Amino acid sequence: MFDNLIQLSRSASEQDFRLAILNAVICTPHRQIAPFIPLFNLVNEKDPRFFGQLAVWYYRNGSVHDLKQLFIAYLATSKFSDEYREAGIALMQELPPYQVSG
Repeated sequence: MFDNLIQLSRSASEQDFRLAILNAVICTPHRQIAPFIPLFNLVNEKDPRFFGQLAVWYYRNGSVHDLKQLFIAYLATSKFSDEYREAGIALMQELPPYQVSG
């Protein structure tokens, strides 16, 4: 799904790549986060500072709960810094309680 973005990361400017990532995140349908995992791996490795800022921005402004959880998981398990792990845990604590229907 994001093969074109992964290819773009090798040839595009940093600004173009970041804009493409932002556009992909904004257009995500609910419950379809699996395609984001390779993309998140790439962005997290290539540009961890941008990834951390994007994660917090999306948590505050995004609308797909599943994607918010994925960002939190990446932050909470970050190898980049202790601050990222702390931010992930703090954001996780802000999530509304999970409710089981039925």
